[in-house]
Amino acid sequence: MAHVATSVSILSCCEGPEILGMTISSLTSVGLNPPTVSVCVEGKSNMVEVIRNARRFGVSVLRAEQQSIGKTFAHPQTPYADRFKGSAYEIINQCPLIQGGLAMMTCEVVHEVPISENVVFFGRVTHVESHSGQPLVYFLRNWQELAR
Repeated sequence: MAHVATSVSILSCCEGPEILGMTISSLTSVGLNPPTVSVCVEGKSNMVEVIRNARRFGVSVLRAEQQSIGKTFAHPQTPYADRFKGSAYEIINQCPLIQGGLAMMTCEVVHEVPISENVVFFGRVTHVESHSGQPLVYFLRNWQELAR
């Protein structure tokens, strides 16, 4: 699977007053009517229970210039709640979204499936924005930019 290039996104959610987020490379379009996406979260992650309780999540698709944000949100020693410090974000539909990316969306959980060591959440898109730019890509276990 290291040979499959994927976009890099921030999965986010609110737990009371706390905002939490993590880097993912598992965002997938599932359907258009209604717009639905899936995200995959490691089953042991605290984000699983947070998303289950909130019944919603946000996704911010990062652009090439946002590699440092992707790495901050991926760092296992950085607590989920501390990852937003220093990043511009806004709250839409009770979901924190990173500003300046290629796309932002909020979703309501419509289904979840535990599989292997992960949980796949399916979300109906309730808000979406898209912007121009080049994507941040993860390929061969490295952060990449597309050739221009």
